[in-house]
Order: sequence, then C-alpha cells, then structure tokens
Amino acid sequence: MSPAVIGFDMFDRARSDFERRLQLVTPADWPRPTPCPPWTVRDLVNHVVGGNWRYVALLAGAAGNAVKPGHDEDALGDDPFASFMTGADAVASAFRERGAMERVVHHRSGDMSGERLFVLRVAEFAIHGWDLAKSVGGDTAINVAVAEWLNDVLTPILPTLAQFGFYATAVAPLPSGATSQERLLHLVGREH
Repeated sequence: MSPAVIGFDMFDRARSDFERRLQLVTPADWPRPTPCPPWTVRDLVNHVVGGNWRYVALLAGAAGNAVKPGHDEDALGDDPFASFMTGADAVASAFRERGAMERVVHHRSGDMSGERLFVLRVAEFAIHGWDLAKSVGGDTAINVAVAEWLNDVLTPILPTLAQFGFYATAVAPLPSGATSQERLLHLVGREH
C-alpha cells in the first residue's frame, strides 16, 4: 500500500474520531477549559474548523502570512457540527487533488510540501480530538494506528514546528513501556 493511501486512511480515522467527539458536545460544554489554555471548547473546535479552511487556502496557493490563524474569527456559525463536516470535506478534497502532496505551500512556519501540511492536519484532528474528549469527559483513546503513524511522521518535523509555537514541550518524563498514544501526547506536550 502506498504512503499516500496509508496517510488518507489515517486522515479518515482521525477525522472520524474528532467528528464522533464533536457530536457529544452540549451547549453547556462550549465554555469549558481545554488542555490548550486559554482556549475553551468552543475556541478549540473553532481552531480545528477554521484550520480546515486555512489549509484549503494554503493548498490553493495563498501566502502563509495572508492566512491568519483565525482564532478570533467565528468558523462555527449556528451549527458547529455542520461547519466541521463541510470544512473537513473541503480539506479532504483539496488534499486529494492531483499533485497536492507535491505542492509547495507557504505555511506561517515556513514553506513545506503539501504532504507535510497533510501530516499537520491529521495531527490536529487526532490531538485536538483528544483535547476535546478530555474537556467534555468523552473517550480519550486515539486510534492506535493513527498514533503510531503520527509518532513516525511528526517526530522529524516537530523541532521546526516548536520554533513557531506549535505544540508544547513535555514536562514530565515519558514512562517506560509507554503506549503509542502516550508517546504521541508526550511528543506534543500533553499531560496524559
């Protein structure tokens, strides 16, 4: 199986897990804190939904400094779940366009391939899906195959991302015999 096919399988799994968790969010959950201070649940979901549209713009050739992080813009509207689904479909289509993985995109952390941007989108779905579940009391399990894949593909690019404020550095040491999920969460500075 080609790396692209494997990657799209990881994308679909991570997206599905985020989607499942988002369906459980109640109106009372939106102001809850998350493992990404100072974000609330609403801020976190808004970041993920807005990220779908930012990545579509980057894949279409937008300059990184023109694609603002957008945390202050409302990407959720009146129906956050429908907004997530529409954006996730759009970014999936953009990544599946011919040549998308080979394109150079102008991300705010520097120029990168579409393939590297793709890794970031899968990571956002998986890690922020964990954040969301942790915030609302849902199932925090990250798909084992997704966690293993992300450990492999995210580790080499994390130092560059950390320079731009993406992901925290783990404080506590990683326990021996850690699971794939524990290794991934440790890699991005989450306390599990």
